[in-house]
Amino acid sequence: MRLILTLIFFAFVCIVKAEEVSVNFYSQQLRFVYSKDLLIKHRIRQKDKNIQAFYDKFNKSDYRKLLLQFKEYKDSFQLNDWFYYKLIQKTVDVIYYKKSSDYRAAVIWFLLLKAGYHARLVYDSELSLYVYSQDKLYESYSFTYDKKKYYNLSYYDNITLKRYKEVKFSAIKGIKNGKPFSFDIGNMPSLNKEQVIEREVTFAYKDQSYSFNIKINKSVIDIMKGYPKIETQKYFDIPVSDPLYTSLIIPLKELIKGKDEYEAVKLLLSFVRTTVRYKDDMEVYRSEKPMIPEEVLYYPHGDCEDKSALFFYLVKEIMRLPMVVLAYPNHVNVGVALDKAYGNPVEYNAKKYSICDASFDTDKEKIGDSPIRDIYEPKVIYSYDPWSKTGE
Repeated sequence: MRLILTLIFFAFVCIVKAEEVSVNFYSQQLRFVYSKDLLIKHRIRQKDKNIQAFYDKFNKSDYRKLLLQFKEYKDSFQLNDWFYYKLIQKTVDVIYYKKSSDYRAAVIWFLLLKAGYHARLVYDSELSLYVYSQDKLYESYSFTYDKKKYYNLSYYDNITLKRYKEVKFSAIKGIKNGKPFSFDIGNMPSLNKEQVIEREVTFAYKDQSYSFNIKINKSVIDIMKGYPKIETQKYFDIPVSDPLYTSLIIPLKELIKGKDEYEAVKLLLSFVRTTVRYKDDMEVYRSEKPMIPEEVLYYPHGDCEDKSALFFYLVKEIMRLPMVVLAYPNHVNVGVALDKAYGNPVEYNAKKYSICDASFDTDKEKIGDSPIRDIYEPKVIYSYDPWSKTGE
């Protein structure tokens, strides 16, 4: 893939008069070349005719080669839609650093359209870039139009939430609605640079203390900063990096050897409970901060969702037992289908799931112990069954 990019680079430089830029993309220095005719002289006005004129001018430029480079990097690094947008945004900010924020928003909008996405520009105090998505985000800046949900991208972290009484779109003729934008994470981008941090973890199980060193990929932590807040259940199926897998999963597999199913799950539960200290996100970050498993082991504290996500991942990766993620008013925990039900289990799809509440900070609570389960009937928001025909 890198060979293809290199060939494109030199071929493009030789054929046309081109500019070259270096873009820092999560500690990776990426090279882009672009035709000078992309530097279009046009003063952006928040009027449809003005935006139409900008679109028409840009459409006549040699934008396709730049778009091809974005696509090559997207495939090479396995970028999801959000990281693909960030790649475009960072590159546009470098190429058009002398231009206004409105101009840069219009360029990104154009490139997303040409990449096949359903994107719109919105008139406000600034020109804002929105994408249509079928996902659900929290603490987001969005609106619904024509039964479609649109989320702000270009100023996602900077705008105060408010309601629009009237929304004015740029209406460009001849543009069909594109594909919805996905915020699903799936796998982390496969970037070449890893910033490994070594950390000792200590946990208690049956009055005995265990400790070993784990290796966390700091690049993953940096990548997740500022990521839109997606639905809780989507954080439960994201794998850890290779350094963390080797240093975490292998030692835990050794520790559960020879233990029966209950004791093995209890050890993993005790690991999460006593390694990660509970603290509410609002107390620490003053807002909700959902975490993927790698982040849970990096930051000093985690709430019920974070600790449950880590526990869920460990049981899935090490033991492959059926599980459900359970939501209560202001609380989340996990149910595991063991060979025997414990406490007040939850029945789902003909299986009984014993509550494993990872939010405790001690080892004394048993599987099945969950005060909130005795008060509320939880809602299953995610399920995992390795033995079902459809998978999860």
